[in-house]
Amino acid sequence: MIVNRQLLSGRASRVLIIVPASLLHQWLVEMLRRFNIRFALYDEERIANCDEGNPFEQEQLVLCALELFEDAPETRQAALDAPWDLMVVDEAHHLHWSPEEPGADYLFIAQLAQKTRGLLLLTATPEQVGQASHFARLQLLDPDRYHDLETFVAEEQGYRQLGDIIDALEQGQRPALPAGIDPQLPATAIISQLLDRHGTGRVLFRNTRNAVKGFPERFLHRHPLPTTADYPINLGDVGESLYPELAYTDESWTRRDPRVAWLESFLKQLRPEKALVICAHAETAVALEHYLHLRAGIRSAAFYEGLSIVERDRAAAYFADIDGGAQTLVCSEIGSEGRNFQFVSQLILFDLPINPDLLEQRIGRLDRIGQLNDVQIHVPYIEGSAQETLVDWYDQGLNLFCESCSAGSMILERFRKPLRQQLAGRDDTWAKLLEDTRLFTEHTRQELREGRDRLLERNSLDEDKASDLISSIEAFEQGDNLASYLTLAFDVYGVDADYHSEGCLVLKPSDHMRTAQFPHLPDEGCTITYRRDTALAREDMAFMSWEHPMVSSVLDMVQSTELGNATIGTISLKGVPPGTLLLEILYTINCIAPAELQLERFLSISPMRLLINAKGKDLSSAVSHQKLNSLVRGVKKHTAVAILKQIASLLETKLERANELASTRLRDTLSRASTELRSTLGAELERLIALQQVNPAIRDEELAHLRYRIEESAAHIDHATLQLQALRLIVTN
Repeated sequence: MIVNRQLLSGRASRVLIIVPASLLHQWLVEMLRRFNIRFALYDEERIANCDEGNPFEQEQLVLCALELFEDAPETRQAALDAPWDLMVVDEAHHLHWSPEEPGADYLFIAQLAQKTRGLLLLTATPEQVGQASHFARLQLLDPDRYHDLETFVAEEQGYRQLGDIIDALEQGQRPALPAGIDPQLPATAIISQLLDRHGTGRVLFRNTRNAVKGFPERFLHRHPLPTTADYPINLGDVGESLYPELAYTDESWTRRDPRVAWLESFLKQLRPEKALVICAHAETAVALEHYLHLRAGIRSAAFYEGLSIVERDRAAAYFADIDGGAQTLVCSEIGSEGRNFQFVSQLILFDLPINPDLLEQRIGRLDRIGQLNDVQIHVPYIEGSAQETLVDWYDQGLNLFCESCSAGSMILERFRKPLRQQLAGRDDTWAKLLEDTRLFTEHTRQELREGRDRLLERNSLDEDKASDLISSIEAFEQGDNLASYLTLAFDVYGVDADYHSEGCLVLKPSDHMRTAQFPHLPDEGCTITYRRDTALAREDMAFMSWEHPMVSSVLDMVQSTELGNATIGTISLKGVPPGTLLLEILYTINCIAPAELQLERFLSISPMRLLINAKGKDLSSAVSHQKLNSLVRGVKKHTAVAILKQIASLLETKLERANELASTRLRDTLSRASTELRSTLGAELERLIALQQVNPAIRDEELAHLRYRIEESAAHIDHATLQLQALRLIVTN
């Protein structure tokens, strides 16, 4: 959404998206399906086939894997030499960093960030590898602001006090306020100023479950299984106890492991409901899928790192198919990151990772926005083994199955040594480890709620603004303006539009089209829908919005061609002598300015309409365009030519009068736009100037850029002109 907005507003035209290799095709498809943005997929083959020049300068929108730059100094240099407006790094927590030795991937992204105008880092687990790594990512965003780790840690500790002050204000109290804040202001204004002082609140946004609300609940179902004589568990080796199947060189373990028999039975009981199965290793996933498909007769698919991107997508699509698709998808650990399966509510964890954040990522494949049901988590494990110990630690110590935790790695580091000892075999310190973990986890969650997270949530989600925005979007999409406009355009330009189903049309080129090629209409035709839910469910349908390339191209085509920009008609009006002329004219305001200034915020792009009568008065406010359309009748071409020859001089006089009236209206419009511009951006400038006194995140360059935007925008508005778009001559009869 952010990339789309940057492209539409003109703030970015060259975008580089860097993702893990496993997510390449998903990003490519999602950008195309949801936003109709076509990214170029770059890999080693494409780089090698580039004959001359910088390969990264041959496309505006580039999508590639971070792995593309490993051990490839020439590719890295080519990316650094190319100009970028915006860089997006997904799963940014994978970037390796430590105070002693930053990773090569981190250093490369840091180099790119310094040369790129905009940087967007995305992660659902920002503190997976600790607070220091979290600081390193903030340093990528603003190295001047985040220059010292110790200073950052000290600032973090001060956010609790701000959170307490905000809580007191919301409860009607008047606590002592930091210097520079007027205690006489309303509580809402004080809270807003306090949030402005929040150090990371201008570069970091985090919407947590507690803030967003509406997420499903998570329920754990434990399935203890007895060990069997022919499948011994070596309690002395943690790895063999957690993943005993790895000791086998073939798939014979599937006939011995009690978890496999349980899985087969459970899936058959669950039919026809789908279930996602996740295990730690690719070998396990492949063997399980073979067993379920070949021996148990259960429709299944495998998803693991040995597959190509296309094969992974094919497996995911087979699983997503409601009618004839797989009942289960068996994933290795890579299936727990990046992919979304919110259409499933049954999650089977065939084994468990030792890292709590990996477990959270696994559950997060189902427990996410779009999940309509509570998530049922099933964990089969062999009694008396390290598997049971790990289940108990996650369940009773962290309560991680039922409650999300963003500090899992920190908790693991705290208890890693005693946990590994207990995984090798429980002793009399097991109960103490569980209790210590439980108390530390509760304390950590409380710290996060009361400290920095609380302020971030407030700054990231303004519920009033969000509600207003949602309401305006819903109201906008409920109207049929787009459908009516396109229906008219299809009719005018000769495109066959046949009914498919409610809100859906089948479009095909016809032999009587007015243009050789209708924009973005394939020769074989296509199916479109105006319903968002239908488009999300049907990959074969294009979702029509005002931003769709077909719609924007049609708008451009209408404005740039002469078709429909001049016409003549007749009208019968009581009391008006025959031969009286009315002239209806449409103007637009032509303001040539960089798109990034976004002058449409202040300068209306709606057409200016005039209706000039015989006395030179404007009747547009008295007679609407729609009303006029219902009364006017067309005339034959030879009649229109004869009329125009007789009234040419009179028509020129009326056009001059219309231009005078339009120019007067333009001056008023430009004056209002300039006033609104200086009021809106000027208020923001004053806020930042005041805020700079207490918040070091506000830089002089930022203020200078805002001043530049104000003056540049005002200058472009002042030089805006009128452009005649269309006119209609109406003759009374």
